[in-house]
Amino acid sequence: MRRFYFEIALNDDIKEDADGVDLPDDGAARREAVMTIASIAAEAIPQDGPLDIAIRVLDDRECQVFRAHVTFDFDDTEREQKLRGSSQ
Repeated sequence: MRRFYFEIALNDDIKEDADGVDLPDDGAARREAVMTIASIAAEAIPQDGPLDIAIRVLDDRECQVFRAHVTFDFDDTEREQKLRGSSQ
C-alpha cells in the first residue's frame, strides 16, 4: 500500500489533505479522485457564477499522480429574457 493525498480546490478555496489515504496503486488513487470529484459536482450548485472543481492526487513523495478539473456553469439569461418579454 502507498499513501496518496487528495488536494481539492473549489474555485480559489484549496483544501489540502494532511492525512492522506492508503491505496494499493496509482489506478486506485485515480478512481478515488474521479469518484470524489463526481460526488462534489453532484452536490455543489453554483451560486454566483461558475464553480471550478479540481482535484490533485499526490503520492508520498509529493509527486502529482493525477489531476482532474470540472467546471460547473449555467446560463439562464435566455429564459429570463423570455419571461420578462412575456410579462410586458
